[in-house]
Amino acid sequence: MKLKQKICSALVASALLLSMYAVSASASAAQNFADSLPPVADINPDAPDIDFEVTREDLKFCLEYFEKLNPLDIADESYAAIKAEANKIQELLKKENLTQEEMASALEGFFLSLHNALYSRDYIARDMENIDTWYAEEIDESLYREDSLAALKEAMQNVHALLADPNSNIEELNTAYQAVYQAILNLDYKTVSSAKGLLGAVIQYFDGNPENCFYGTGSEAFRPIFAEIKAVYTDKDATDEELSDALLELIRSAKICGLSNTGVSGIAVAINNFVKDTVKLSKYPEALVTEYRGAIGELKKVLSDKEFLSDKIIAAVNRLGSSVDALFTYKLEEEKPKPKPPIVKPDNDKKPNNQSSGSKNPATGDASNTALPLAVLGLSAVAVALGKKKDK
Repeated sequence: MKLKQKICSALVASALLLSMYAVSASASAAQNFADSLPPVADINPDAPDIDFEVTREDLKFCLEYFEKLNPLDIADESYAAIKAEANKIQELLKKENLTQEEMASALEGFFLSLHNALYSRDYIARDMENIDTWYAEEIDESLYREDSLAALKEAMQNVHALLADPNSNIEELNTAYQAVYQAILNLDYKTVSSAKGLLGAVIQYFDGNPENCFYGTGSEAFRPIFAEIKAVYTDKDATDEELSDALLELIRSAKICGLSNTGVSGIAVAINNFVKDTVKLSKYPEALVTEYRGAIGELKKVLSDKEFLSDKIIAAVNRLGSSVDALFTYKLEEEKPKPKPPIVKPDNDKKPNNQSSGSKNPATGDASNTALPLAVLGLSAVAVALGKKKDK
């Protein structure tokens, strides 16, 4: 892989780590971005000799992006290193004749200073503190697959061990740090089941309308069956499979006992209210919503049929469960928690651009909560610019 590609990969990967912090970015968007990147293991943080032609425009481009960086977003030592490289470029551009070696060296130095600003030991240490807090406060371990949780915990422990080891080098720390974010992106939910919620909604309906749900004396025959199913629902140790079976048996038994048209409509309304209270259908993919509405319609049609069609009832209830499970899974993915960025709190006497101590960070509107540091904009832009250059 040529240096240009390696620089682009490393820069974009750097942007990925902080793009997860963007307030307006959803988890699915972060995942799509990550999928478009090369594997973390293929990203080489070390830059060898530059093997493509560098121009004055490339160096001017670096200076333009240095001017857009906010000192409050970057640790003092890192900002000083970036500034030193920018000053070198500025002095270099004063020369009338520049060799390719001089320009390549300057570009590489500027890139490395930006890269190291995001991968400094200080930044990683501060970010890991935030990730630890995020995990403790935001992650409900009962929702995730044990193997994906174990991978994240191991990745976090590896970084902490390296931070505690004075002999660890920045390269292995960078690799371990990137592995943490890859593990966060790879967190995988357990199979989502809506069986308990659906069962609870139907039980609640029958509890409040026992007489109106059936023709004739059907409610009398239904009562003992209903009591057994309620016992399954209240059993804290009931499995998803047992709850799904109970839902099916509840609806089948209601049909056998003479479920009235009022009862059919009541079940559909109860289920629909439960779903609407849990998810906002207007914000979900059309395909998921269409399938759910089709499943509700099929259930009503089967239950309204004068004949008892067991196979069709089973198929309709299973379709309903699958469609609601899909909605709930989408909801979890959309609301997947993301770690927040390290908070950079400037000293009161550090007021660049004549800002007062109470003024806002012009890049984000809030100096104490940087959503996406401008350093990432510089990294991304340099990556884009280099990506447009042609190989020799």
